Amino acid sequence: MSVRLSTWFNLKTIYSGDRVEVYKYSIAQERGYEGRNKTGRRGKGMANKEKNRREVLNRARNNIIRLVNCNPDMQTFISLTYRENMQDLQLSKMHLNKLFKELKRDFRNFKYLYVLEFQQRGAIHYHVLCNLPVNVPTAKPRELKPELQKLLEQQFHEMYWPYGWVDIRDLQQEGNTNAGLYVSVYLVEDLYKLDLGGAKCYGYSRNLYKPVERTSYTKLKPHEIPVVYAENHDLVYTNNYNMVYEKDKRLYTNNVNYFDMYRK
Repeated sequence: MSVRLSTWFNLKTIYSGDRVEVYKYSIAQERGYEGRNKTGRRGKGMANKEKNRREVLNRARNNIIRLVNCNPDMQTFISLTYRENMQDLQLSKMHLNKLFKELKRDFRNFKYLYVLEFQQRGAIHYHVLCNLPVNVPTAKPRELKPELQKLLEQQFHEMYWPYGWVDIRDLQQEGNTNAGLYVSVYLVEDLYKLDLGGAKCYGYSRNLYKPVERTSYTKLKPHEIPVVYAENHDLVYTNNYNMVYEKDKRLYTNNVNYFDMYRK
């Protein structure tokens, strides 16, 4: 029986800004079907629950990094903390949504991505990456803030975040040549510590540019794939792993070669 290659793929490519990620599968995958990992949601016990949680957070981490790469105009980094020991997640999300609604009203084409984090005392706070203009000088990390930056933060507090404190940073002024990578690492460093009972640990505005995913069938060998991109991209990371999944009551082991590349 012949295989219709239009319905199967062994190569998945994800484009996000200057970044290209390529997944090469040893066994072709059927479009529209996602193999269920044998240790996935149906698994029982604390070990499997922890594995499931880490897999979900790892997907969140990857999506955050890709979204940041797709939106390089987001260079303003805002941390929002509470005066009190806020631990009511639902109420804090109401505060955050109110802030975004008011900012969208006041700034045309406002874009944002936020990540939830807990302080050591258990208090909720948020990190927001957005495209708000910062027209005053800002300090680099561990530098004293200029008075104009303090004034900007005070005004932001009074207008949009009366619940606690605000810290505003301009990543371009800090000289970050790869703001997407820098901020992504900062945003996701504590994701694995979170256990939100199914609540989302991050969110973003609908007007963000999104990663583009394409699938195809290729006869290229894994070692040939970086060569195809070598003229315009640098290979920064590669990995090889096995993906075990179940389909039609049978177990399959699919070997995956992963390539992470950035435009030169």
